[in-house]
Amino acid sequence: MTIGCRRTRKSHKDMVPLFQDMDEKVLNAICAHLKPVIYAEDNYILQEGEPLEKMLFITQGTAWSYTTISETSTTGYSNTKCLGRGHLYGEELLSWALKSTPFSELPISTRIVRSQTKVEAFAIRAKDLKNVIAKF
Repeated sequence: MTIGCRRTRKSHKDMVPLFQDMDEKVLNAICAHLKPVIYAEDNYILQEGEPLEKMLFITQGTAWSYTTISETSTTGYSNTKCLGRGHLYGEELLSWALKSTPFSELPISTRIVRSQTKVEAFAIRAKDLKNVIAKF
């Protein structure tokens, strides 16, 4: 396991309640499937309304997470969050992977994630997460 992966696992274990109760073997298996990804400045990482096909563990850079659907906003954008080092996006995939839900029923992203600066992260695809969870 790489140093970056160990750090990522440790920092996110405290942030995600489902990780806190997971066996170390499962966490190690998830970590083994993490792939480094890089997004250039000002690029869409995930789109609102599309299948949530990956979970991201941000290690460097800054991204905005926001939604364009709002019953209370007249500006078109609402509920903006800044994601940076140590943040996770896509934790709904953990709940999905723990259920016996088919791949055709991936959760839908409720937010847009867009890089503000160059973003470096570790990602795990939904199919890999589901396969890891199924083994344990």
